[in-house]
Amino acid sequence: MINMRFNKIMKLIMALMIVFFACIVCGNITKTVTNDKNIYINEVDGYKFIIPEGCSVDASFLPYAVRFLSEDCIIEIYVEECKTKDEILSYINYSNTSIASNEADYNNVTQIERGGKTILSWKRDKLSKITKDKNHYLKIDIPKNKRVYTIIVKSAREINDYEKYITALKITKPSKSEHKTPEIKYATAREFNSETRQFYNQYLLNAEKIEWGIYQYDYMETEELSKIENKLDHKFGLLLLYSEFEDEYDPTKVRAFLDKAYSEERIVELTLQPKRYHQQGNELFRVLDGYYDEFLHDYAESVANFKHPVLFRFTNEMNGDWCEYSGYQMSLDTQLYREMYKYIYNIFKKNNADNVIWVWNPNGKSFPDFKWNAEEMYYPGNDYVDVLGLTLYNTGTFYEGEKWTEFDDLYKPLYEKEIKKYDMPFIITEFSCARAGGDKEEWTRKMLENIEEFPNIKLAAWWNGADFTADGKIARAYYINDSKEMCEIFKNYFKNR
Repeated sequence: MINMRFNKIMKLIMALMIVFFACIVCGNITKTVTNDKNIYINEVDGYKFIIPEGCSVDASFLPYAVRFLSEDCIIEIYVEECKTKDEILSYINYSNTSIASNEADYNNVTQIERGGKTILSWKRDKLSKITKDKNHYLKIDIPKNKRVYTIIVKSAREINDYEKYITALKITKPSKSEHKTPEIKYATAREFNSETRQFYNQYLLNAEKIEWGIYQYDYMETEELSKIENKLDHKFGLLLLYSEFEDEYDPTKVRAFLDKAYSEERIVELTLQPKRYHQQGNELFRVLDGYYDEFLHDYAESVANFKHPVLFRFTNEMNGDWCEYSGYQMSLDTQLYREMYKYIYNIFKKNNADNVIWVWNPNGKSFPDFKWNAEEMYYPGNDYVDVLGLTLYNTGTFYEGEKWTEFDDLYKPLYEKEIKKYDMPFIITEFSCARAGGDKEEWTRKMLENIEEFPNIKLAAWWNGADFTADGKIARAYYINDSKEMCEIFKNYFKNR
């Protein structure tokens, strides 16, 4: 009798120990074992989720998302704060708009409303450059307690049962106030050639003063930049160039720019972006299906053969909904962006482009400012980035809803946020101040006084141009020399540094 009781007690102790050792804390996500089911608890956002068999947990994207991974399926859960019913509707409708309206890339698009929940499903063609591409999608939005719980499922096979994902999610009362945000630590291991390594060390790692750059749209055709430099009594050491994907690559274009800049002892910030094919579909899908392979290899070879340092900025401002490669335009699937970035990186690597310094450049503010669109969701990883690019403009007040914003109000919060996460040099890849809505000269004067207070910003490029209305009128005048006072302000700054 005593032995029987002893055995029961020992079995109970062993069961408790199993449960105890099955509890794993990852940030604020807790894994427990209950009734032979894996349950993950998010104590900040307030939910429990029963994980399908065979899935592992990826909490590296906290506080924005938790991902559950298997060979054939990825499940992502986002929790968006919404104060009103209008905000809830806006979040759900806005998130779904680009999917429902994209007939070129998606088919079998179906949206239904069930018990206050919005269920959207769709599919796209498989992409040949992604191993085990997951091209079937399901999105479930569940409003509850001034929040929307969004489940996004990506599968290699057709998704027939959405109810199992709804029943797997149980909304709970949050018991913790905030997630522990993981830091992104960095130490470059890039095998630069000797000239590029010297530039990287001198102007990025160890620079004590900011080096200035400029965008001049007609640099190759006119002497306008020289005229500006004469007025400012300063030679810009950095030039910004935009290039885009082409069906057939003309190697003379980019190479001519690089060669001219080098002959004038300037470094190029080379930007490559997909062009828009509204009727043919999203360019990123074409990239990941191999359509641009020949172009990309020729482009990378051309840049590599240049040999001298190039700051390479690929698909900047990806967290802005105006970009073809943003999550908004890409099934809310930021993993596709990360896959594309790495794919292009490896093409450059195959072409021995050891003169390329990789600049990863999200917009300073995410549009829309939803968790699935946070800049961190696009980060390709430390092995693929050498420099963090910053971009924020004072757009002025030409258009309704715009606000005049001082440089410090733009860059101080951004700098303080990014310096905690990214242990690498920063550059302002492009920025400027518009004319309409305030005192551009005073804005510039204050900017030049304050920009040196951000020691991790090593380079800054003024975007010298304008945004135009549909009828060709100037909406935002970003010119560096659009008044005598502007020229004097910069001239005095460069003289007294």
